[in-house]
Amino acid sequence: MRLLDILFTRRCPFCEKVIALNENECGKCRLSLPKPGNRELCGTLCAYSFPYSGAYRTAILNYKFKNQHYLAQTLSYYMLSSLKAIDTKALDVVTYVPAYMDKKHKFNHSRLLAECIAKRLSLPCRQLLIKTVKTEKQHNLSRKQRTENVKNVFKAAEKLNGSRVLLVDDIITTGCTMTECINALKFGGADSVYGVALCSSL
Repeated sequence: MRLLDILFTRRCPFCEKVIALNENECGKCRLSLPKPGNRELCGTLCAYSFPYSGAYRTAILNYKFKNQHYLAQTLSYYMLSSLKAIDTKALDVVTYVPAYMDKKHKFNHSRLLAECIAKRLSLPCRQLLIKTVKTEKQHNLSRKQRTENVKNVFKAAEKLNGSRVLLVDDIITTGCTMTECINALKFGGADSVYGVALCSSL
């Protein structure tokens, strides 16, 4: 083990085993990584890296709720690897599903992932969407309630003038949130929108 590996401990996001600084995961977890998948939401291709289950679910929950924000660099690498069906060279900008920003909610997990992806793609990352209403948390609601909860709560933050946009979110469950954001971007003038998430529940 190198001196840098001792001074700056890096752990596998899935099993928390200590790994080298130039690794994203341990050898055992690497062998069991699933193939990325795609979902189509309102005619838009949305890629995802992992199923929302097991060690992958634990990893994203640690990132979101246990202040392991440093995982964004590694997790964004998996998200970028899932974009095989998308011509990333044709993209103009990366954006993300926005949070309703108030005094109690200032950190956006999707934004950090989007910034990391944009940096890897050498693209700008901009907030192209605004969430106009503070909604209930989606995971507490039924599928029908989730649809109504996010209906018409997003709007484009600027005129998009034919931009080709990559939309980033952390998890796709029913797809209601991503669908509403895609529609808002297209209504705002985006020529094309592609989605990418770390995990999908379907």
